Amino acid sequence: EAHAPVTRAGRIVGGTKTTITQWPWQTAIAFRPSVAAGNGFQRQFCGGTLVTPTFVVTAAHCFYRNGGFPSADQYSVITGRTNLSSSAGQEIDFDSYFVPVDALGNPLFNPDAFEFDFVIVRLSVPSVSSTIQIAGPDERATWAAGQPAFVTGWGDTAEGGGAFPDALRIGRVAIADDLACADSYAAVGTTVRPDTMLCAGRFGGGVDTCQGDSGGPMVVPVSGGGFRLVGDTSFGIGCARPEFPGVYGRLADDSLRAIIGDFILSQTGIDVIGSGARPVTLTMITQGPKKMTTKRKARFVFEASEPASTFRCRLDHRRERPCASPFLVRVHPGKHKLRITAVNPLGERGQPALRRWRVLGR
Repeated sequence: EAHAPVTRAGRIVGGTKTTITQWPWQTAIAFRPSVAAGNGFQRQFCGGTLVTPTFVVTAAHCFYRNGGFPSADQYSVITGRTNLSSSAGQEIDFDSYFVPVDALGNPLFNPDAFEFDFVIVRLSVPSVSSTIQIAGPDERATWAAGQPAFVTGWGDTAEGGGAFPDALRIGRVAIADDLACADSYAAVGTTVRPDTMLCAGRFGGGVDTCQGDSGGPMVVPVSGGGFRLVGDTSFGIGCARPEFPGVYGRLADDSLRAIIGDFILSQTGIDVIGSGARPVTLTMITQGPKKMTTKRKARFVFEASEPASTFRCRLDHRRERPCASPFLVRVHPGKHKLRITAVNPLGERGQPALRRWRVLGR
């Protein structure tokens, strides 16, 4: 470890069980059965993200050993599997893995600072699981500070607890402000570099990646449904501690994005970089009554920031109750307000949207 309190390994704490059907691009990185005994649960050591049927992005630190990178013939990728101990999905051997290098041929990955913490894995045969695109240059707003994000993996559920789950887990976090994250880590002597690193979590702690999640995906929801890949789990101080969000490889920003996109495009002709996606808003009212109206009936249309969210509505001082868009109300003349709150699939309430209006008349 470069600094005693820093866990230089991928680190989900505070999350819940999920299924691979919901996050089909999630992969497990494991030692091949010929190298290590046991089932997939016993052999898995990192996560990864399927960006084409034959290419996976994961963390460089998962493989770095004794000053270098071992041969690819030790490793395999598991796709399409919720419970690692099962035989569902596919287990596919590495064909090779690409470690980005500088002009002199030296690896860009810095094992002390964890800069350029990613590698690109080529699979020996295609996976049949669905893939995900990396957020593109015109999609920066989808992962601006404060935007919701999701992390998935089979990592430890408690810091230092050795509580590794067999079933895939998910945690909801938020993209952190670069400067605020860098300042938090600087206070304990650890450098976070915004050119190659991205922070996400909760400054109050409670939800985070942990050991065993390394290399796995951090994705953001986009308007209209779907997700974009923005980071891979890299390191952090402990797991889910207050003031220390997790640190991820900044996959959706150059130069990491360009390296990944250009390499895979040259090998496959597939563009793994997205374009045109818009950010989501946690709760947004898109239609409603005018601020001043004579109509006693009001119709509201609203949307959630995250797919599969439900809603709770509170009209004036009445009790909150479940609702759905479009939502119709009938009120008397006077001032009124409607508060709408989205509840994500994990049961977490978002920031409510509020609409005030006045009905004229006696």
